[in-house]
Amino acid sequence: MKILVVDDEEPVRRAVSTVLRDGGHTVLVASDGLCALDALARDQVDLLLSDVAMPVMRGPELASKALRLQPGLSILLMSGAERPDGYPLLAKPFRKQTLLAAVHDAVAPRSPESVSATGD
Repeated sequence: MKILVVDDEEPVRRAVSTVLRDGGHTVLVASDGLCALDALARDQVDLLLSDVAMPVMRGPELASKALRLQPGLSILLMSGAERPDGYPLLAKPFRKQTLLAAVHDAVAPRSPESVSATGD
């Protein structure tokens, strides 16, 4: 799976990218929303994994713009404090296995049975 990791903090980008690569994923990185949109315009990805609180463009705004570039793109946001509406959230700090499980869940197709069972 190809994942675009977006975070304005370089140590976070590096740590998340390492875990994902070790988990067998192809990883692209961006330091902000504008760089992420440039990457999405050039390359098809399966998942956008973005921090919520970033300068210039916040994660939810990036997610919305990314979906216009790549409809059907899976989105997973990360935050240590905020809970934005409308997108799945991975709470910081997290462990390696929690990250990998959240990534898997974010791209897993939902069966019609699971949708009707949850009332979504």
